[in-house]
Amino acid sequence: MQVQGIHHITLNGANKETSINFWQNILGMRFIFEQPNLDDLNTNHLYFDCGDGTTVTVFTNEKHIPEKSILDNKYGSVHHIAFWVSQSTIRIAEKNLNENGFSNTCLLYTSDAADEEDS
Repeated sequence: MQVQGIHHITLNGANKETSINFWQNILGMRFIFEQPNLDDLNTNHLYFDCGDGTTVTVFTNEKHIPEKSILDNKYGSVHHIAFWVSQSTIRIAEKNLNENGFSNTCLLYTSDAADEEDS
């Protein structure tokens, strides 16, 4: 298959408020719109702008209770998602994640570090 890029990645989230708080308020990805999940009308489908023309989408359900727990890395599951960002953006994200109790490894990769490697 010849792929031209990723259209979007969809993750399973908790409820709408928790998902918008995380993706928009903590990570700074603008909430674009919401629609019903066409596979399950009891689930919402939230869209967030990554800033480069791609989106991250999140399935939410108001019955889901948010948890800050580390999930098992089962076969076939997503291990992590990495975004190219500037050094200043990653510092803000790291601060926001830490202030909200999310452990993270933000400083692993940045576009500034990649530029330095290319020099």
